[in-house]
Amino acid sequence: MYSNNLVIELREDRGQRLEDVLRELNLAPQLAERLLNEIIIFIREHLIPTVRALLEKYYKGLDIESPPPSYNEERREFNPGQWVGTFSFHSGVLDCDVIVKISPKVGDYAFENMVKGAVALVSMLGFPSLEVVGLNLYGHGYITDVISYSCLFRRNFELALHEGLPTAIRVREELRPDAMGSFNLPKTIALLSRGIPLIVSTRRSVELSMKALSFLMSFNAELLRALIRMRSRLSEDPRLSMVCNLLNANIVYHWYVSERLKIMGAEEVEISPDDLTELRRAVWRNRWFLSLLDLYEAFISSIPPTLRLEKKLLKETPIQPLPTSKLYELWVLHILCLALKDLTGKRPVIRTGDGGMILTFGKKFLSYNLPIKKWSVLFSKARIPPPRPDYVLRENENSAAIDAKYKTRIDTGDMERMLAYIADYSLPQNSKEVKGAFVTLPSEEAEGVLTSRMDLNPPIKIYRFYADPIDINESLKSIRKLCCLALKAT
Repeated sequence: MYSNNLVIELREDRGQRLEDVLRELNLAPQLAERLLNEIIIFIREHLIPTVRALLEKYYKGLDIESPPPSYNEERREFNPGQWVGTFSFHSGVLDCDVIVKISPKVGDYAFENMVKGAVALVSMLGFPSLEVVGLNLYGHGYITDVISYSCLFRRNFELALHEGLPTAIRVREELRPDAMGSFNLPKTIALLSRGIPLIVSTRRSVELSMKALSFLMSFNAELLRALIRMRSRLSEDPRLSMVCNLLNANIVYHWYVSERLKIMGAEEVEISPDDLTELRRAVWRNRWFLSLLDLYEAFISSIPPTLRLEKKLLKETPIQPLPTSKLYELWVLHILCLALKDLTGKRPVIRTGDGGMILTFGKKFLSYNLPIKKWSVLFSKARIPPPRPDYVLRENENSAAIDAKYKTRIDTGDMERMLAYIADYSLPQNSKEVKGAFVTLPSEEAEGVLTSRMDLNPPIKIYRFYADPIDINESLKSIRKLCCLALKAT
């Protein structure tokens, strides 16, 4: 995908001098300086405003902890924040597209594990969890999902064309003065008996499957309409002009495909589940056409495309910028579910609402991203909306608040929020200790008690456990210990 483009790869959550990055390209000094100015303008006027607009408009109320991108003018240093994604612009200096790829700080392998964990979460909990996962990962409305689907359609469509579109055998009868194809004797005799000197021939020909073409026409038309609707919504905010430019490019592509399919005789039709089943039987040898059928089913089900991307496409497709702190939260939720399933031997029962969910494992309850009034023992009495911890683990009269942090160090703000969670949710308040816990990326410090206040009654202990997406087995062991500790009667 990047063969004719210049790719500049930056690491998330780290300040980077753009001059140092360009120096590795070995460009002529004057050319490098002009390209640097282009990149700085793109970052300041497009990339940063785009992510901030997404954060303000579409992640409102979702408690996104991922810091947005920032640029330090004095040091010419760019920090992408905790947002990964692929951005592009056309360079007038180089006369080619420049791809700015923000790579995850944990590495591609760990990032892929986090995505797989979110996918597995949907598989484990079922369809009701899909809305919660999509909302927390993509924000309200899954903003540029349609762009991702458009790119995936283009890739699979062009590969399907290369492989060869599905064909069908067409059988038709012709009246001719001479024989051509299979000779139909009974019908020919019937014509001759009526004084018509013509021969009835049956001809078979291999032609493109009209059902397959109509499916392509219909899927392409749905994507085209969705792109136009999205452009209409986003064009009101000038900060999202970069997204609109990408929409415009994809709109032109789908219009062209539509015109070509019309020339081939395709018509837009309503596609039923039976049509999809029949098409699968007809095209079972065409791998890329089957991928298009899978893609269409995901599209009409509103499944976020990040949850459907192949490993290679995950690295290449210009998907919506993702807040990695939320992805880490969802991955930790998946590990928590695995641990509780192992400990209880029960499959979770799910109840969703308000952008979060409560999972029941027998007598154990796990909430995700929910302010729960009936579990609130402080805020609700003051008629104040209770806080929204990442997770609350509860059994009988024991409960503990748990917070996931996509970093190695805990700061003052993290500790203040944890104390609010403990005061409101952790039970019992008359026990030997009240607990809260952080789940973070690993550091050199040992797991266990992070800090405590033993002179209070009851004393407070705040723990820290590590969950590293590079090592899933070790993370699962750590989270099992957390679950046992959190619900241990003290």
